Amino acid sequence: MSILFFIIFFDYSLGMDADFVYDDNIFNYSQKYLDEFLKQIRPYRFPFDTYDDFVTNVGFNLLLRNRFIKNLTTTFNLKVSLYSYLINCEKDYQSFLTGLRQSLGKFALRFEYLLMPRYLIRYYKAPEGEDYIGCKFSENLLSLKFSYLPNDRMNFSMAFKKEKDNYIESFDCYDSKASRVELIGELVLTKFYESSVEYEFKDSRANGPVPDISYQQHLFRLNNLFRTKFPKFSKIEWEYELKYRIYTTEVPPELDSPHSGRLDTTNLIKLGLEAPLFTALIVTFSYSYEFRNSFSDVYKDIAEYKNYRKVVGSAGFKFYY
Repeated sequence: MSILFFIIFFDYSLGMDADFVYDDNIFNYSQKYLDEFLKQIRPYRFPFDTYDDFVTNVGFNLLLRNRFIKNLTTTFNLKVSLYSYLINCEKDYQSFLTGLRQSLGKFALRFEYLLMPRYLIRYYKAPEGEDYIGCKFSENLLSLKFSYLPNDRMNFSMAFKKEKDNYIESFDCYDSKASRVELIGELVLTKFYESSVEYEFKDSRANGPVPDISYQQHLFRLNNLFRTKFPKFSKIEWEYELKYRIYTTEVPPELDSPHSGRLDTTNLIKLGLEAPLFTALIVTFSYSYEFRNSFSDVYKDIAEYKNYRKVVGSAGFKFYY
């Protein structure tokens, strides 16, 4: 009866997307650590078989729409994403996203909740022990987004987010709460080109006291979307992202040198292609290059341990009904 209710009273759409990904550095290791892994130097720090892997990402989407307030659309969305690693199965994880958007004419209001029950970052030595174990955490993210659409070509948004990361007991000093503010501007210049600019400020406070991974981060993102006729209705997307992270720990350098006085700059360049095969089926391809540079007044060799490079390539499809 509940399914019949939704079919009768809601406009609905279903979607599925799948990506088949190759990631050449799944743990974001520096070149020093990659070399040590290959040469089996202190191998107990690397309890895994490979540092690269093939990943399958499958997502399921549900949209429900109705007009409860005059001619203003209310939209409910639900997305489940599953990530499976071919060799390093301990990296498998899932995420669940649900949201509600209310149109208010030229304005819109959206509420979203994201849950990621478990995610493995990499293997670290436990702060209170000597063994290297998987550093895992769960994440809860609440967001409230206000949008203003003055016309069909422009969209301005502001979002407020609250994030809570809960690490396993061995790493509970990493438990963090963060506040995030996001500003987005989108502009459709022609029927063949549109662009968006995004800025986000994030203030993350960790439990600590040692180590203390508290930080403030500035994120800038530029996205360019080109619509082409070859093949018809295809899209080419180019994205650049910059993260500038400042660690804010007040712990004396002699107690927490990896974070005291540290700055991280992470760059991401991504190129994507979407091309329709049929009305409801789209094939996708993407390539990205990401690199991080770390600097510290206290820990002069920080770059040797924290700098990394990674390349990710994928092919997949999207299906809508």
